[in-house]
Amino acid sequence: EFKVNTTLFPAEQGRGFGFSSYTLKSGTNSFHGNAWEFLRNDALDARGFFSRNKPIVRQNEFGGTIGGPIFKDKTFFFGTYSGFRRGGGSPVRGTVTLPTPAFRQGDFSQLKDAKGNLIPIFDPDTTNPDGQGGFVRTPFPGNIVPANRISAVAKRVMDLLPDPDFPGIVNNFVSRSTTNVHRDVFSVKIDHNLTASHKLYGSLTRMFRNTDESDTALGDNPLDSGYPSGGPTTTWRVNHDWIISTTLLNHFAFGFHGLSGYGRRPDEPKGDLIQLPGTPPGAPGMPAFYIGDLPELGNSDQQPSLRWVQTWNLAESLSWTRGRHQFKFGGEYWRQKYPTLAQEAGGGLSGTFSFSNLETSQPNSPNYTIWGTPLASFLLGQVDYAGKLGLGQRRTMEEYYLAFFADDKIQISPNLTLTLGLRYDIPWAYRDNQRMSAIDLALPNPGAGNRPGAYVFGADKIAAPIDWKEFGPRIGLAYSWNSKTVIRAGYGLLYSQTNATALGGFQAGGNFFEAGAASTIQSPNNGVSSAFHLDSGFPALPSPVDNLVPSINVGSTADYMSPHGGKAGRTHNWMLGIQRELAAGIVLDAAYVGNKGTHLPAGLDNFNQVPFHYLSLGPLLNQDINSPEAIAAGIVSPFPGFSGSVAQALRPYPQYIDIYNPAQPVGNLSYHSFQAKAQKRFNKGLSFLVSYTLSKSLTDTGQGGFTIWNAGPQDIERHRLEKTIAPDDRTHTLVTSWVYELPGKNLRGLAGGILKGWAVSGITDYHSGTPIGFYGGQNTPIFNGADRPNRVPGEPARSNVSAGSFDPDRDLYLNPAAIVGPAPYTIGTAGPSEPDLRGFAFFEENFSLIKRTYIPHIRENFNVELRADFFNLFNRVVFSGPDAGFGSPGFGRVGGQANVPRIIQLGLKFNF
Repeated sequence: EFKVNTTLFPAEQGRGFGFSSYTLKSGTNSFHGNAWEFLRNDALDARGFFSRNKPIVRQNEFGGTIGGPIFKDKTFFFGTYSGFRRGGGSPVRGTVTLPTPAFRQGDFSQLKDAKGNLIPIFDPDTTNPDGQGGFVRTPFPGNIVPANRISAVAKRVMDLLPDPDFPGIVNNFVSRSTTNVHRDVFSVKIDHNLTASHKLYGSLTRMFRNTDESDTALGDNPLDSGYPSGGPTTTWRVNHDWIISTTLLNHFAFGFHGLSGYGRRPDEPKGDLIQLPGTPPGAPGMPAFYIGDLPELGNSDQQPSLRWVQTWNLAESLSWTRGRHQFKFGGEYWRQKYPTLAQEAGGGLSGTFSFSNLETSQPNSPNYTIWGTPLASFLLGQVDYAGKLGLGQRRTMEEYYLAFFADDKIQISPNLTLTLGLRYDIPWAYRDNQRMSAIDLALPNPGAGNRPGAYVFGADKIAAPIDWKEFGPRIGLAYSWNSKTVIRAGYGLLYSQTNATALGGFQAGGNFFEAGAASTIQSPNNGVSSAFHLDSGFPALPSPVDNLVPSINVGSTADYMSPHGGKAGRTHNWMLGIQRELAAGIVLDAAYVGNKGTHLPAGLDNFNQVPFHYLSLGPLLNQDINSPEAIAAGIVSPFPGFSGSVAQALRPYPQYIDIYNPAQPVGNLSYHSFQAKAQKRFNKGLSFLVSYTLSKSLTDTGQGGFTIWNAGPQDIERHRLEKTIAPDDRTHTLVTSWVYELPGKNLRGLAGGILKGWAVSGITDYHSGTPIGFYGGQNTPIFNGADRPNRVPGEPARSNVSAGSFDPDRDLYLNPAAIVGPAPYTIGTAGPSEPDLRGFAFFEENFSLIKRTYIPHIRENFNVELRADFFNLFNRVVFSGPDAGFGSPGFGRVGGQANVPRIIQLGLKFNF
């Protein structure tokens, strides 16, 4: 059994903002157990809203448990086995966009935006100075790319794509996602009473899993991005309890968790299908192509890879009752080792290629970011950004963690209890046996005229330093107003993992490893010219480095470890609540719960952004540093041999195209809520739980949530522009669960056999939609992120179609008039999310029907349980969020279902 804790915690619990506590069942002096089978079949399921047919689904979950004595009153065992088999498609199949036959041939004469305006396509080969410091291009006649201009690689990719299912240019193909899973889990627990004061117990769990194939949108197609994965998991624990005296108890625990995993097998050379120049012959992975709103085509992660995560845990605690005090002292130690062979990072051996509309748009036009299309750029071979790994990466990352805690629960009076606690966390960042590399921002770079910013290798200073100040106090109060009313209050400061812990192998450098190098390359001038032509293949990678020189990666991407990266995310939690017991075993709870998070991981610290005030240079930013316009403006090269745009020259570290800065403890979050709960303990055949939450959460960590992968802020100097309603904010949440045993349990004979033992149960989940934010605006050439449009005052963000009558084939969810493009070389006024714009509300009811029949003549308490579970009983449809991209042909359109259509599961269980 397990329970989830999410509000206030004793000091014994740490290193997270929410905890799940598990209790493993033990054997007794009697043999007990069960066996079960749960079955799912598509014949019982409903069809998804966007699916033409129900996907074939065959799912079985089966297993059993048995426990009993090994030596009576002394040694006991409890064992389990669980098997899971699943084959077939996902029950939720939304739509994705595939190119129409005309688009695949380069005919974009029907490419129109949400307002019905033609989106013009411009010829990148006609790019010329406009005489005013900018550039101009000529549109393709008829908006058609000539057939002789289409890239040979792009044509092979187009030939592999399936045809659309429906007419139209967006949401015209039903996803074919499938997953075939084979999983077996074995577990055993042994309890042994050494003496009346000493108890020793331990458990071992082994899981074997294999996902034969995990196809995504394209299903069984060479361009699908899915790939097999799997591997065994081993977990064992040993615990010792020592009753030292009637007031003193010692608990010791030692455990290990090992998780291994593998990626695509090396005998699947899918990369040969594309014949991309520069791809190694027999490469197992398909190159990855990111083309606007199309699904990912190929996947550079389709590479052989091995991972073996090994975690050792040791915990010790001492509980002591003395007078009015209940003390608990202890600590824990973790060691995690992460050996891996990875060939998918940095673009993989086959490469990752991204395409933008900018290469086929009109530079310096107010519509630069909405004209053109990534698909046309792809057909013309105009790569905007690409990454590729030269050789596989072998590394062994290690992490350590140490913590101490003390709790004291004080009975101040019969009615008042005070709980005090303090936890001290000492987290280490990942390290890799002196093989890490990153830049030192102060070190002179001999390859860049001794400008600051150069690589160092194998030094401890690369790893984030330990934060020695992670003290987490806890305080709680409980006051019994009377025998039926309790008032509670509390505060706690909790720390999560250090920001540098989440890096895995990335801390070793996305571009330099012990045996090889990866490279990234991108358009040098914001899409005025491409990074390279697709048919030429990825530019030659550097050879493995023999001498570790500080100037490595000049002109490419660098890695950086912030000296503050060792700080852990932390939250201040507080609450004030009241609990009241009513008649019939009903308990009411009401509480205000709040928290404030700081030092959260976020992609906000984009310190190699061009300072914002340089936007006043306008089109000059895209000019080459040696152009007459740049020379006339007095822009000088930052170091000898520099070649790049004016914007690149104005970066704080112009020697690097980009700086990967993964450990950024700069994010913030606030949460305030009213939480109410009514619970009835099981009595007279009925129990229920009703909970309601009214809440609001704000954050500046980006619409992607707490992640190092956010695109970055609009302006590094104004993080406040990123403060918004959190992406997972739900204003209202109402969840209910109930169990009711039908009357008749005292009936006997035939009537009893038929009528007694029936029970019904249900779970309902209703909550508000989550926030939506507009994206896309002016693609400013200062290497910032989060381009957003302008909001039009007075225009509602939503269309005037109600959610209840919304038809995705006919209606737009968003109002196209609500946003416009910002003026050139400015940023938009829209926020990361809009306070007046949310997705569809969620409604779902689940229902179970259970029949339990006792058969005492086989064995006392032997019973058979039959059950039918109905998930999404009324087959409600909750649509996914709309396309909110400014200028997108699919703006405002909805093409997916956010919930699962009705699923019926049948179960059979024997209990003894």
